[in-house]
Order: sequence, then structure tokens, then C-alpha cells
Amino acid sequence: MARDSNQIKLEKLEFECEEIQSKISTLESIVNTFKREIFGSLESDSTTNTKNGL
Repeated sequence: MARDSNQIKLEKLEFECEEIQSKISTLESIVNTFKREIFGSLESDSTTNTKNGL
């Protein structure tokens, strides 16, 4: 009985770990998107400033 209970707990933890890993991947993707947007706009600003002699 105890072994079955432990097996069930293990399976629940494994499932929770998979969910957490999925959420981490989603957050990493969001962060990378923001980085591209922020640094992309900074790069275009600096290019514009250079062209304008600033």
C-alpha cells in the first residue's frame, strides 16, 4: 500500500515538474521576444541618430 501511495506521489510530482518546465519555456520565449523588441528598437534608434548626426 505505501509503495502504491509513493508511486502516485511520484507521478504527481513528475507531472508538476513537466508543467513547470513548460511554463519556464514559455517565459523564456516571452523574455526573448521582449529582448528582441527592446534591443531592436534601440538599434534602430542609434542608427537613426547616427544618420541624423547625433
